[in-house]
This record gives sequence, C-alpha cells and structure tokens, in this order.
Amino acid sequence: MRLVGTCKETIVRETRRLLSDPAAYGAMSRPALPYGDGRAAQRIAAIIKEWLEARSSGSENRRPSIYPTRVIPN
Repeated sequence: MRLVGTCKETIVRETRRLLSDPAAYGAMSRPALPYGDGRAAQRIAAIIKEWLEARSSGSENRRPSIYPTRVIPN
C-alpha cells in the first residue's frame, strides 16, 4: 500500500507508474501481513496438543519441539 494523498496529479502519476513499471507493480501486488501470516491458531493448537500428549505420557516438563526458538521475519 502506498499513500499518495488527494492531489489529482500525484494519483495519476503513481497509477501510471504502477501500470508501466513491472517491478513497482510486483512490489505493490504482494500482500502486506502486518499482523502475522494468519496461522497462529494452528501453531497454538499444535503446541497444546503436543503438550497434552507429553503430559499424558509423563514428560510434561519437556518443551514442545515445535515451539519457536526465534522469530522468523516475513
């Protein structure tokens, strides 16, 4: 997303740039994910499932293997 204001000339110029510059269009067409990738619920459910399974087998203090050790940027 790019904010260009309300000036007609700027809007037209930026629209033309997107339509004529494949690199600019490509950069603009990729989705921005400011709140993550949308898969947090699946990850949380998998961690809880693994923890519950470990708990029932007596190894409840073990850290889940799928628990992230570092943040991976998008």
